[in-house]
This record gives sequence, structure tokens and C-alpha cells, in this order.
Amino acid sequence: MRLIDADALKAEIQRRRKRYKTLTGVDMAMLIDDAPTVGGWISVKDRLPEEGVQVLVWEKHGSAYAAYVNKQVSGVWQIGDTNGAIITHWQPLPELPEVNKNEAD
Repeated sequence: MRLIDADALKAEIQRRRKRYKTLTGVDMAMLIDDAPTVGGWISVKDRLPEEGVQVLVWEKHGSAYAAYVNKQVSGVWQIGDTNGAIITHWQPLPELPEVNKNEAD
């Protein structure tokens, strides 16, 4: 089973419906096959995250870290205090765990 990004799939369907007015079953199957996988690294060539969100990034020189995305221009991101990092891949941060107050002590 492959988990896909439903939001990205929905956005692509809406974009294509505006352009072509209708989609066939074959079109839908192809869109599902091409939908980005959730839970893995996403190439910046395939899709960029929204500005103003925090994501996990992989930098060209082999560093991974959580970063707040301020601005993206031609693949060069302004991330936190670091300007000009070359990011090749990213993924959404996982959901934070629910911590019982008794466990935190």
C-alpha cells in the first residue's frame, strides 16, 4: 500500500478540470499513480512546500534539519537565519506526540 498526498491530488484534479472541463477514468488513474507519496522525501523538482511552514529539509551538502521556509527563489531557500541553502528534498514534519502530563515528570 502506498500512502499519497490527498491535498496535492485534489489540487491537481481541480487544476486539470479547469483546463480540460472533464477527466476520464484513465486520467484519474494516471493522476493517482503520479500523486506524491506521503511519508517520504519529496524532491524540490516535483513540488515545493508552502512558504511560512516548518518542514524537514535535506541540504545539498548532506545535512538534514527542520527549517522554517521564508522564501524560495529558483531552488535557493531563505531558511531561518541561513540564507542561500540549496535544498534538494523536503518532507512535512510528523505530528507531535500526545504526552500525558504524568509521563512528562
